[in-house]
Amino acid sequence: MNPARPKGSNVSYGKIQLHLENVLSSTKGEIPKKDYIGKWKGLNGDQETNGKVKNLSTMDAAQIQTNLRNKNVFWIASREENGQTRMYLSARVMAPSKEVLVEVTLPPPTSGINGAKVCVRTEHIPVKSLVALLVQHCLQGN
Repeated sequence: MNPARPKGSNVSYGKIQLHLENVLSSTKGEIPKKDYIGKWKGLNGDQETNGKVKNLSTMDAAQIQTNLRNKNVFWIASREENGQTRMYLSARVMAPSKEVLVEVTLPPPTSGINGAKVCVRTEHIPVKSLVALLVQHCLQGN
């Protein structure tokens, strides 16, 4: 409390580093594979954000899955298509408790591209861009 300030106007501001595991719940983020596609199709438009991530710390899909799992983003399934690897993942925002669905697409290994496409879908619209940014940071090893 700052005694030089009038009573009732003692507001403090600060800055903390926000990590993915601080935003996402570790216990309820994994969605059953059989439910994933229905939930994915039920979310679109304003409930989705897309982006590209460059300079990934690894292009190995298994290592990416492990890195995201360590941040409470759970692997559901993967699919190979035209040489690309598409990974489907899920998480849950802590408050309010809402599911977050994530799709990470890696280019073909022979492309020489160090990057990925990321799509995040959630009914909790205020957090979709934040979760996308935090997934990006995780993919880049930050």
